[in-house]
Parts: sequence; C-alpha cells; structure tokens
Amino acid sequence: MLVFFFYVTFKKKKCRNNRYAYLQSNKMTTMPASHLANASRIILLQLDSNRIKRIPRSTLSKQTNLITLSLRNNLLNEVCNKFYFMQIFIHISWFIFIVLKSKFTLYFLRPIFLRLVRSSNLCLSLYHQVPIGLPSSLQELHLSGNLISRVRRTSFQRLSNLRTLDLSHNRMEGHGGHAKAYEALSSLSSLDLSHNILSETPRKIPPGLKKLSLAGNNLTTLPVELLPSLPSLRYLSVAQNSLHEDTCTPWKLDGESLLHVDLSENDLTRVPKFRSTLIRLLLQKNHVKGLSTYSIKNDVSKAQFPKPIQSSCLL
Repeated sequence: MLVFFFYVTFKKKKCRNNRYAYLQSNKMTTMPASHLANASRIILLQLDSNRIKRIPRSTLSKQTNLITLSLRNNLLNEVCNKFYFMQIFIHISWFIFIVLKSKFTLYFLRPIFLRLVRSSNLCLSLYHQVPIGLPSSLQELHLSGNLISRVRRTSFQRLSNLRTLDLSHNRMEGHGGHAKAYEALSSLSSLDLSHNILSETPRKIPPGLKKLSLAGNNLTTLPVELLPSLPSLRYLSVAQNSLHEDTCTPWKLDGESLLHVDLSENDLTRVPKFRSTLIRLLLQKNHVKGLSTYSIKNDVSKAQFPKPIQSSCLL
C-alpha cells in the first residue's frame, strides 16, 4: 500500500519539490525509474530494510541532486543478464563438443567455446555488485547488510563528491574488490568495510581518508605502507581480526594524525609502537602481558600529551 502511495504521489506535478523520501522497512523488491520520474529534486532517499535485489540504471542516473542514498539491509544482487542466452548456448555447445570429440570440433570450435566460457565467467564475476548508474552528486552511500561480493573498477568512477561509503556486513573477499575501485573517490573521508571476509586491506585508498573501519574480517597483517599513505587518518579500527606482531613488520602506529586506534580481539602479545599524539588505544581481549617504554615512539614528556592516553586493556 505504501509503495502504491509513493508511486501515485510522485506522479503528480505538485510533488516535484519534495526533497526527502523515507521508504524504509517495507516490502519493495525494486525501484523502477517511473517511481522517481517527477521527483528529480530529491536529496535524500531512504530504502533501508526492504527486499530490493536490483535497481535499474535509469532509476538513479537522473537524480542529479541526490546527496544521500541508503540501502541498508536489502538483498542487493545486481545480476548480470547480458549474457544469459549466451550461457545457455555455451552449455549446449560444450555438451556437443564433449560428445562428438571429432577433429573438426577439436581444432575449429574449441577456441570459440573457450572465448564464450571466458565471457560467461566475466558475467558471473559481476554477480552481487554495487548498483550501477549512481549519480555523481552523491555524498553519502550506505550499502551495509546486503549480498555485495564484488566491487568493480568502475563502480565509483563518477562519485568524486562521495564523502561517506558504508559497505559493512557484506560478502566481499580478498582486498575488497578491484585494485583501483576506490581510487576515483577523491573526496572520501569515511570508509567502512567491517564485517566482510577480507583477507587483505583495500588498495589505492584516497589519501584524504579520515576514518577507516576494517573490523570483523580475516586480516592477519597490516601493510607497512598503509598508514604512511593515509596522512589524514584519525580513526582506525581493525578489531576482531587475527592480527599478531609476527605478521606486522615493522609493527607500529606511526600515523601523524591518528587519534583513535581499535586493536581489540586480535592475537597481539605486546603493545605496538605509537606516537605521543594518540588519545585512545583499545587492546582488550588480546594476549598482551605488559606495557613498556619501547611502545611509546620517541622520548615524550607530560607536556607533549594534550590528553592522557585512554587504554582499555587488561594487563
């Protein structure tokens, strides 16, 4: 009923000035372009806790004023159907190839089959991806709690104004998508990739990032170049991973702007080196046996500490 009301309301010319749309906690499965045909001035679109599996490209590409898009807790599964009939042809052709096994099929048709199989695999690799056709005006994008497992190189290519990106509670593996997936996000200040299945930290992160959350993944190490490549980083969370100092060499928190670091629920046995400017260091549920002066980088006096370090660590 609410979806029907939303559709009828935005069809009227009187509602062209509507700026906010709240449609969370319904039973929507998609968002056709016709629903937003007369609502081009929307700046906030809330679609949390629905059953949305895909959003057509034309639905969002025309929303040139959209600033905040929230799609938390849906079933985003952007299925690639471009090669659907090709896949059917591949299965039939491959069956003929295996059954016949003649010299003709072996030398002439096999290269064609292999090329089609590669195209099919490319299509399959696009399953569970970020919605396509996102408007360049977006500043906040919330996609947590979906089924996203792939982030392509072009997923955020036009989103140079994006400041907040939330991809937590999804199914991303490896280092969180293509190596250059986040490179175009020049204005990004907050990136949340927590509670995925990442085994490596993401690559090519914008240097202006201020908040990075990688909690609840399968990380065993932090690259040496991570913190030097993020000079503006203030908040770092790598809690609930499998970090230990043997895989973190050199194991130190030398970020110039770091104020808050969460290393709780890992396998650390000693406190890493940190700067005197660090305000909060969380180390609970590790295997730390003590705190030594070796951990504090450089000789510091009380005057160098703007605030006392707050540590939540049971020694």
